[in-house]
Amino acid sequence: MSKTKSIALILGVLIMSFLIGYLIFAWTEPTAPPPEINVSAPINTSINAQSKEGALVVGANSSVTTGLIVQYGNVGIGTTEPNTALDLNGAFSIRSMSAPPVAPAGQGRIYFDSTANKFMVSENSGAYTDLVVAAGAVSFSNVTVFTSSGTFTVPAGVTRL
Repeated sequence: MSKTKSIALILGVLIMSFLIGYLIFAWTEPTAPPPEINVSAPINTSINAQSKEGALVVGANSSVTTGLIVQYGNVGIGTTEPNTALDLNGAFSIRSMSAPPVAPAGQGRIYFDSTANKFMVSENSGAYTDLVVAAGAVSFSNVTVFTSSGTFTVPAGVTRL
């Protein structure tokens, strides 16, 4: 082997030795075992409130039939302090669809009818009816309203109060 090649080889080995030595000595061991001080806890290991930056996608697999189940506590959208099972701060959209099965006994369902372009509601195993009644469409006929101080009867023929 020529003298030039030998010098280049020795020089290359020395440079690589210094580089590997630098990387080995520059590494510092974590100060605590995960998920303590130096590593954020995974989102599923604690009963304490946790936050995550960025999107959280649940049920992205099309074979999954449920997306998110919250068994205990309240769900807040647009709020950090939900006070009900679903607490929504802001507007929401309901996309049109065909009628789902009527609500089971003791439950209610609302959907947006894509054919009639209106909200429909089913209550307690009942058929779907219009959720919103047009102005003037409500009539009163011999309706008795019970109040804490007694009763008030709407006379026959009165259609507006």
